[in-house]
Amino acid sequence: DKGDAFFATKPKLSADGLYYTFTFSDDDNTDLSDNPTFKVPVYHAFSLGTGMLELDPGTTEIEITLPAGTTADDYRALVAQITPEGADGTYTDIATRANDAGGWSVEAKFNNDNTATLTITAGTSINALLRVTLVKNDGSELAASRVLEAYQLKVCDYFYSDGTTSTKLQEGKTPVGIVCSTSPYDGTYTQGLVIALTNASESMAWDEAMDESTRNAYNATAPAPATSSGWMLIGSDQMAGIVNAQLDATIEAAGGTKLVPEPSQPECCYWSSTFITILNAPAYVTFRSSDDYEWGGAMGSNDRNKTYRVRYFLAF
Repeated sequence: DKGDAFFATKPKLSADGLYYTFTFSDDDNTDLSDNPTFKVPVYHAFSLGTGMLELDPGTTEIEITLPAGTTADDYRALVAQITPEGADGTYTDIATRANDAGGWSVEAKFNNDNTATLTITAGTSINALLRVTLVKNDGSELAASRVLEAYQLKVCDYFYSDGTTSTKLQEGKTPVGIVCSTSPYDGTYTQGLVIALTNASESMAWDEAMDESTRNAYNATAPAPATSSGWMLIGSDQMAGIVNAQLDATIEAAGGTKLVPEPSQPECCYWSSTFITILNAPAYVTFRSSDDYEWGGAMGSNDRNKTYRVRYFLAF
């Protein structure tokens, strides 16, 4: 326990484990009661994770773990701030460092263990900087930051019976389809298109697939939100451009049936809403699989009494 030319002894860890006390040497180092001392806080790793954090739609709850060996009782305060991204791409606008800035907000609370919960609501900007500060009982601080990204609709997001969407499958909600396009469908439905999770039929003539009663029958099994277009066939050109491996994988993850068969089943055909007047025949789209599991859609036409598979879509 002897010190050196500068310190009388090795630094002593406090009983609460929060800091070390250093004692300077004097002439004899026998009576240390009047030797000068100073304290250094023990380093505790504190992080909010790495990389950009994509938020859920609406409100996102994040549970953070307090530094190892500490609990809420070791801290006097938990401070969380949100700074929206500025026009220049930085997070330096002091005027917006508030609990509610540009629509962004964050609430923070300690839990009854070694964790804390942050409740974040995204604002009008795409990105914001989250900064969390833990104030120890001795007044020292630990801080960590992470860039947040507000939820943005994208292809392969889940679409639910209540008309909401999410990137991750949410418990307590009923998925009815997968977002397959984020381009406006028309002037009314401007967010995009959703493909149903299952086929309405494995073998059906075109007129029956287009009939309202058939669409209503499918709606009874997978209700479309009232704010949407309702289930329908879409044009062959739209269908041919939407299918990919990731979309099929997401359909399957939601409990649906893949559009494209495994390589052992070389192709499958689906009716579209397109009717080719010059040929007096409706159009279908053929989705083919390959050994490398990448597909494209090929269009063709056939007699309206020919039977093909039917997969509906809705616009929202």
